[in-house]
Amino acid sequence: MVSRFLQLRKNRPTYTVAREVDLVYANIGLITLGLLFTVVFIVGHVTHILPFPFWDGVSVAHFLDQPRVGLMSHISAAITFGDNEHRPIFPMIFWILDRSLFDGPGPFTLTVMFVLCLAICLMLASLFQRQTSSIGYAAVLAAVAAMIYSPGHFENLIWWKQLHVYMACGAALASLYLAAKVDTSKEATLDRRAAASVALALVASFSFGYGLLVWPLLVGHALFARWRRGEWLILITGIATLTLFLAAFPTAPTPAHGSVLENLMNPGAVLAYTLELTGFIARRIMSFIFPGQAAVLTQGFGLVMLLIALTGLVFAYFGNANADTKLRAAVLISGFSIGNALLTGISRVTVNQPTAPRYLIVSAIGIAATAAIVAILASRAKHPAPSAKAVTAALSFIFIIFAVSFLQSGRHGWNYLEDRAARGAVAADLKVTDVYPLLFDARGAKKLDEGVWPNFVIRAHNSGQFLGFGRQGTSLADTFQIAPEPCIGAIDALTASKSRAELFEVTGWARVGSQGQKRAEFVMFTDSNDIVLGVGLVRKNRPDVAARLSSTPGAIKAEQPAMAGFTGLMRTDSFNDLRAYATRGKSACRLKVGPIHPKP
Repeated sequence: MVSRFLQLRKNRPTYTVAREVDLVYANIGLITLGLLFTVVFIVGHVTHILPFPFWDGVSVAHFLDQPRVGLMSHISAAITFGDNEHRPIFPMIFWILDRSLFDGPGPFTLTVMFVLCLAICLMLASLFQRQTSSIGYAAVLAAVAAMIYSPGHFENLIWWKQLHVYMACGAALASLYLAAKVDTSKEATLDRRAAASVALALVASFSFGYGLLVWPLLVGHALFARWRRGEWLILITGIATLTLFLAAFPTAPTPAHGSVLENLMNPGAVLAYTLELTGFIARRIMSFIFPGQAAVLTQGFGLVMLLIALTGLVFAYFGNANADTKLRAAVLISGFSIGNALLTGISRVTVNQPTAPRYLIVSAIGIAATAAIVAILASRAKHPAPSAKAVTAALSFIFIIFAVSFLQSGRHGWNYLEDRAARGAVAADLKVTDVYPLLFDARGAKKLDEGVWPNFVIRAHNSGQFLGFGRQGTSLADTFQIAPEPCIGAIDALTASKSRAELFEVTGWARVGSQGQKRAEFVMFTDSNDIVLGVGLVRKNRPDVAARLSSTPGAIKAEQPAMAGFTGLMRTDSFNDLRAYATRGKSACRLKVGPIHPKP
């Protein structure tokens, strides 16, 4: 036994080298996977970008469409603009630039947002930098990128308005990161980095509500990190107080978001909401493994993240690791994520679920910071087994698993959001904005009628962009080349609206080509003179159509045959020779359907 032990001790260097080699190969694999999925995810988001206004983006579009005289008029309006409980002054700069330079909103704003995502990835990955090798850092960065660009963020990354979320998160993380790096023994470093941290905190605060949480974190950090120049603590506290007042004062209460006081009377529900939103990044995994207990287990995962953050807090400010700037930065960023989950719970617990896709960014940032705490504490263990490098590689693999777990829900989400937004756009085009109140409520209806939608349609037409909307009353032949051969499809139902005369919802399916070889993009409804009466977006999954096409004798292989269903809106008072055309690109073909009549 003794000789065996001595032999193992003698061979230990060889084992260590072999383990390091294995880690190199593992990290190369992680880099490959992370980059591959990141590219796939980005392509998926970009190809599903929504180029038309929807949801409460109408408020911003309405603001941009208002005529103003002079630079000061623009500045004054931007400063006083309130979007729910948010004050997006700094994002407004980019929205105005996009509108004035590129006739947006659109690609320019989204490009800025994707660059901000990259900055967030770099800051989160840098928390691991000292605990791993250069190739390990590259693996962490690729894995974090996969998580930050994951399809789970579809509600943010294809919606230009969500720039304000990423500006707030990016500026907040940079502010906290710089604050953690302040060297209190050097006054120049304290002044320079503290000033930059405060400036970034202001950008975060006046971009989105998330940014307001930076201030209590900064005050707490300055206090417990013992910044030896007390005037900085006083200054930060004063600026924080003024910022919170200015951020809240111009905004009107939003009854639809629920009562904060009522929510505070139910602390159990707020806590459950907070923990579930904190652990949201693990939700898809929990749903797959334990579908009946996903919510409870996600809350449990959030509780674990909270306990790790509290452990890191003790070590970062009260233990013998209290000079570790990386650990302090990880704790502050983790606190930013958990704090925002709590604030969201206080304001939204009675309104929506903590699993709304646009909230995933909070949990994604939190898990990266929490994992960094684990890696840093592992590197400080007296007998680290496994090593911090191995822990970091394992955490990177977990990041990728979390990112990929949202692939299916993201794919469905892209289609769902496109469908909701496009149907809302059709409703706006027909001046029936009350049909989809989630997208265009009473306030949005007036703003749309005053200029948002007409101006958007004009811009789309002038740029040669065709979205299928803004064509009411025009001739189909003005836009499309009508093919002599018909294509296949069906009208399943034509249902009259209960609130609007002469308005009908049309459902059915359509495919382009005599055998349905290709997917249609839109279905246009016309009268006997081919004047457009309405439009539908082909976005629904129809397995029955796929089965029908595949069983047709001599049928060729269809492209995405299940994606054939549509829902559209049409306004008419006559049902004589109504027609339906499936369109793809600039070509249209008439559907082989019988007489179109509403349900009795």
